[in-house]
Order: sequence, then C-alpha cells, then structure tokens
Amino acid sequence: MMTTIRRPLLLSLPFLLVLTACSEPEPGPPTAAEPSSEDRSGDGVRVSAPIRPGTVCFIDWAIAREKGFFAAEGLDMKFGALDTSRGTILALAAPDGPIDAEMGIVEYPELDDLASGELDYYVMAGEHSGCKQLVVPVDSLVESIADLKGKRVGINTTNDVLMWEFFARQAGLMRDDLVFVPHDFPPGSPEAVEHLRREFAAGRLDAAIDSDPVGKILVAEGAARPLVSNTHTAPLSNMSCCMLAVWRNVPDQHPGGIPAALIASMVKTAAAVQRQVADRPAEVIAGINRHLCEQAGGVLVTAAYLYVDLERGRLWHASAGHPPPLLLRAWAARPVSVGRSGMVAGVLADAPYETIEETLAAGDRVILYTDGVIEATALSGDFFDPARLEAALTEGRDLAPDAWSEDLLDRLKAWTGKSTLKLDDDVTVVVLDRV
Repeated sequence: MMTTIRRPLLLSLPFLLVLTACSEPEPGPPTAAEPSSEDRSGDGVRVSAPIRPGTVCFIDWAIAREKGFFAAEGLDMKFGALDTSRGTILALAAPDGPIDAEMGIVEYPELDDLASGELDYYVMAGEHSGCKQLVVPVDSLVESIADLKGKRVGINTTNDVLMWEFFARQAGLMRDDLVFVPHDFPPGSPEAVEHLRREFAAGRLDAAIDSDPVGKILVAEGAARPLVSNTHTAPLSNMSCCMLAVWRNVPDQHPGGIPAALIASMVKTAAAVQRQVADRPAEVIAGINRHLCEQAGGVLVTAAYLYVDLERGRLWHASAGHPPPLLLRAWAARPVSVGRSGMVAGVLADAPYETIEETLAAGDRVILYTDGVIEATALSGDFFDPARLEAALTEGRDLAPDAWSEDLLDRLKAWTGKSTLKLDDDVTVVVLDRV
C-alpha cells in the first residue's frame, strides 16, 4: 500500500536513488559499528584510493564515502595519504590489510608508463574535466598566453607543465619562452595561496599555475584574474584532465563491477548536492549534469527525476536522455508519456532541461523504467518496444504494484527466452499508485 508522502525520485543507470524529502531526517553515514541497511561492503570489494589534501578533485570522493554511497554499491573505500613525488599512480599506498583493488588518478605524464606496461593498471574512465588554472595579477598587462613570453610563471613542483606547453604552442611559444619558477607547497593548499599572494604583491611573479582552489581564492580576493584553465578553456575543457585507473587484474575478477560502482557513487553524490532544489526537477537534472561535466569527465548518464506530492495530487518530471514515465489514468484506455527527454547528462554543461507538471487522481498509476525494458531483445532481434510496455501496463491495471512488476518481468522472460538475470541490459521499474 502506498503511503501519502512528498518525495522526489531519481531513476538513473546503473542505480535507483530515492532522495528523502526535506521534512524527513537525513540518515548519517554508515559506520563500521552500525552499517546502513544498504551497506554490502562486508561482502563487497575492498578498494584503496589516494587523497591529495587541499585539492577539489577529491571532494566528490569524500562526500560519496561520508554519505555511504560507496558502501551502498558494495565498495569498502579506504583513503590513504598521497605523495606525488613519483607521480600519482606510483604514490598509491594500500591501507593495512588485504584489498581487492587500488584506484588512482592518472595524469598526463604517466600515460607513457601505462602504455609501456610499467604501471600495471587499466584506465577505466575520465575522472573530471579539470581543476588547474593559470592566473595573473589583477593589474597585469598580460591578456593572453602569447603575452607571457619571457615572463616568470610560478608552478608547483608536482604539477606537470604539459597542459601549459600545449596552450603555449597554440600561442606560438616554445617551452623556453616561459620562465617556470617552482615552489614546493602542496597543490591546492593554503600555503600555496599565501605564497602566490605574496609573490604577486612583491612583483616577483607574472603568472602562476596551481590546482583549485588556489586560483579561485586569489581571484575571489581580487589579487588575480584567470587567464586559461583546463576546466573552461577549449579544447582541453572538453577532455578529461585526470583518469580513473584500477589494477589490470580487477576487470577479470570483477567484470563490470568496480568501474560501474564507482561511477554510480559519483552520480549519487551529484544528486545529493541538489537537495536544496529537490522540488524543481529541471534544476536538479541541470545541477547533476553540470556536476558530471565538471567533475566526472567522460561519464555519460541517463536520468529521470520525478517529484511527487500525493497529498495535492501533483507530479513534476524532468529527464536527461531517459525514457519518460508512463501515466495511466484511472479512466483512460491507454497510458500516456509524461513529457519528453532532454540531453544525456555529462555531455554539455549548460544543456537546458524542462520540468513537466501533471495532476494525479485516485486510481492513477505512474511507472518509471530504464531502457533495458523496452530494448529487451527476442531471438528474432525485435525489441520489446514501448507499445508492448504500454499493453502490459493497460492489461495489468488491476494488479497491485508488486504483482504488476512480477508480471512485467515474466513478459520480458517470455519475450527474450532468458532468465531475468541474463537480460541484455539493466532492468529497473518503479511503480507509483495514488490511492
């Protein structure tokens, strides 16, 4: 039986996430002594990951762990200190005890080591689009990279300069045309901010390169202005700055498991930070999309977000490349689609999304579903398709939600000739009745 609630739903591959309404208490992160009901980490995969203190690149990971998103995906995530003196991947240090996988961020200089086999890792996905920028003093006459010829550019010793050499080459400069002035303060650290603030004020530097939030802080203080970055300056803004890597033996031991689980955890984080606009689906989807574009480069996600107020009989919906929900009115002969789909999340940071509003009367039924339902394939190669799903919804209108879901799975098994666990794609269905 459905209870009367106000609750937003986010349906996304490869997981289903229910965000609690603002009026309900928010559960704290699971702990070793008191695991959440969803925590499968005891039977799951033990993963270690490096953390570089101070940089914003790892904020998503920290939030995902604190919220219990890694644990919910079966990952026991442990963070360790990161010494990047030999490169990010080479700095990985496993915590005490056995682990199933080490995970790390690969930066440009380490790609050759991966290709040669020196580093026994696979690159699995882009991690984010960028967090480094080049700033100049706010009163500087420098207006472009070309103006930096012969200028002094401060740079952290652990920050590679390949990206900046790329921008320099585009401006017609060679590496020797820039005077790199190294410092040893941790990238993204308060010490780096203070050092660059002091050097700019004394006129000893004409520009500086560092990981965020250093540049953001200097710009916000009025001490600097941005020149280029790998977050916002094309063409690097459309590429991954860092990449996600795991041991080569991991895909064999856990085929499809760890990368998908890590991505799911990151998408959950992107959704969780939209809580303040939970009753505005288009803003939620737009926020998730921006977050993925900026912090999870290369990750593409389809999502449908439904905000339901059963007391008032209203629903609001927005979609990012996901099949729109089906609404079967109590009096109607056939269901109708609720709205239309927007762009897949993770493609274009400023992609527009639209909220569709509908009323819900007693006896109405709404279903959300993944495309694994309508793309279930028969031996003939034919899809189950939307028409068959609509027929299943209409013919089973008198069944309770659980019974209707089982009936749909039986239809899919009969159509494909396979068991449910061997369908070609993920199948998730949410059934919502107003009683």
